[in-house]
Amino acid sequence: MSIKKYISLILITALQLTFASVPSQAVSVVSYGISPRCQPDPKVPAAWKEYQKMAQERARNCLYTFRFVKAKLPKTQPKTVQTDRAALLPTQNCRLEMFPDWNKQAAAGDIINPNYKLLIIPFQTPDFKAKTNPQKDYKDWFKGMEDMVKNMSDVPSSFKIIIPDKYFMLPNTLKSYDVGSRWITPNSPHPDAAQPYFGRLAEDVVKIADPEIDFSVANHIWIVGPPNTKRSALVNFSNYRQVIQTNEKPFTRIYVTDHPYNYEVGWGYFTGAGPTGQLHEWMHSSGTLSTESGLSVWGLTAEMQSEMLAWDKWMTNMITDEQVRCAPQNQTTTHWLKPSSIKGGSYEKLLMIPLNSYQSVVVESIRSVGYNFKIPKCQTGVLIYTIDRHLHQNGFSLVQSPGKKKKCPYDKQKPAELAAFQPGESVNIWGSKITVVEAGDFGDVVRVEPGA
Repeated sequence: MSIKKYISLILITALQLTFASVPSQAVSVVSYGISPRCQPDPKVPAAWKEYQKMAQERARNCLYTFRFVKAKLPKTQPKTVQTDRAALLPTQNCRLEMFPDWNKQAAAGDIINPNYKLLIIPFQTPDFKAKTNPQKDYKDWFKGMEDMVKNMSDVPSSFKIIIPDKYFMLPNTLKSYDVGSRWITPNSPHPDAAQPYFGRLAEDVVKIADPEIDFSVANHIWIVGPPNTKRSALVNFSNYRQVIQTNEKPFTRIYVTDHPYNYEVGWGYFTGAGPTGQLHEWMHSSGTLSTESGLSVWGLTAEMQSEMLAWDKWMTNMITDEQVRCAPQNQTTTHWLKPSSIKGGSYEKLLMIPLNSYQSVVVESIRSVGYNFKIPKCQTGVLIYTIDRHLHQNGFSLVQSPGKKKKCPYDKQKPAELAAFQPGESVNIWGSKITVVEAGDFGDVVRVEPGA
């Protein structure tokens, strides 16, 4: 069977890929976690047991999550009655202005969403030959990414990663492209200098694969190296300016990466992030979400220490407008926010308090479930942050409690200050006063009123 026919078949029937997981028994008590949360997961799925061990030994980052803890909303409800939606602003009033590039991609259907198709183009070279099948080599990895999108979505997900059944052979050696680790060291040249090096590699891979692959099925493409690649020969790079024309359609924002199981160490090398890290890179390379550098460990696009924020899920159509509450600044309103990691298409999870079309205060409820299951109880609660779209990728800022500083174990080197607000705590921010009124396994109740 030709690769082109094979890929078409993928869109009709899902690949039968095995991804070891914990039985999906929903829990109703949602206030636990691993403390400190950088500790290894004792219930890590078998497929990731060795990887977690390697990460614990070699990675310079906190250990990431490799499973999803399914939870259900308890029958217990808050005593406080929330404000009816009819008294709130229309949800559309809370949609912030996005940047022209983002709007252009959204119009083209290329912003990440539950129906997205990501095409992997595996390659090999004379100095890094592959004798295996990429579908088998990377099955757990990419199935893990697919599962993450499905598990974090409150809408039906048909997100698919398409993997051909062979590595395409290039005539040139990988060494000749000069796309190794010198581009990610502390003293590396400016990223713009790397564009032609990675660009030439991407163009050559696509040129070899184009006769056999139907590129019309994909929203985005990744160029992935063979399983014996070394970081000294190939590192990951997002080529934002490059446009590659295939027989079927053009592609922009080309992403090139080494194989995901690379355990090499050194500055900027092995992160141990697993599928979480690849999903993080996918969001960047596709142009969907910027680095939320002002949010500390919160959010998948910050430091990959927790799952996507409710804001991110809304922007990627993983939650609907009906799950967003839009509060006015000039009146008092009360809101029951369900934990953002508990699946439920009717659950209101995101509170927006817009200042204007570019700036908003954002509020959501965090509990130790889903891909957030490692978060200790002392770090759960109401997460408050601000977004200023004038500032592009640096427009996110975490709001800390103004009360006494509380310490919560994060890891041995860096105890994290408690960022999530607890009952009775409040803050004045951007003209609004936000107070946590009530909390429980059901989530959090917050009051919004005109601020000082």
